[in-house]
Amino acid sequence: LLFKWPRKVLMDRSYEPRVSVLVPAHNEAESAAKTVRSVLEQDYPIKEVVVVDDGSQDSTWDSLQVFSGDPRVKLVRNATRGGKASALQTALKLATGEIIVSVDSDSTFDRDAVRWLVQYLRDPDVGGVSGNIKVRNRTKSLATWFQAAEYAIAIATGRRVSGYLGWLTVISGAFGAYRREALEAVGAWDPGIGDDSNVTIKVRKRRQRIAFAPEAVCLTDVPESWRVLWRQRRRWDKSGFRNRLRKHVGILNPFVFGLRNSV
Repeated sequence: LLFKWPRKVLMDRSYEPRVSVLVPAHNEAESAAKTVRSVLEQDYPIKEVVVVDDGSQDSTWDSLQVFSGDPRVKLVRNATRGGKASALQTALKLATGEIIVSVDSDSTFDRDAVRWLVQYLRDPDVGGVSGNIKVRNRTKSLATWFQAAEYAIAIATGRRVSGYLGWLTVISGAFGAYRREALEAVGAWDPGIGDDSNVTIKVRKRRQRIAFAPEAVCLTDVPESWRVLWRQRRRWDKSGFRNRLRKHVGILNPFVFGLRNSV
């Protein structure tokens, strides 16, 4: 039902809808400012970046004050931590763009990343777009080398195929875009684990496709130790079971999303 073999997306620089970039941050003093600066250096005319310091206990808020005089940047500080979904909801309420881009506060981007991400939303059937996530700190340890290879296979290649076939079920929280009307129609992010896969599936339930933009490159840091990696993947797997096999079990219904998706 949601399958539509896409044509190659070509760059149309005249297509420039208003974009709002949401940046939730918690204890990211070393990277949050770099992320905001990377967004502002995009070759796309970004006029609004909403940064929410979600109860950080380090100097994240202080590091962000360098942007206090920039009219493009809105800074918000939560006294207590509410979680990533809560921070994104707060940012969404302050955003005015028709396209909402969400990024992690340890990410940086190619200069044309946002422009390429937006290009895929020229198709009215597309409700959201996942960016191409790559590993920045791949040389730090054996664990990061393995993850760099995994990201190249699972994201750069795997999500490209999933996007073509119409069964992509997650827009990475590190870098992705949604139509604002789609987010508001489904209530945007719900609190709890797996906020990125949860909101993606909710958008798909509106019969809108999720696309993958291989040209929209984002760099992110991955866990450098096996112990931290294990905790991350356990959390990811837990959210996968919760969202796909409990909360959104209907995604397996072939009469709703098609036989190809169920398989």
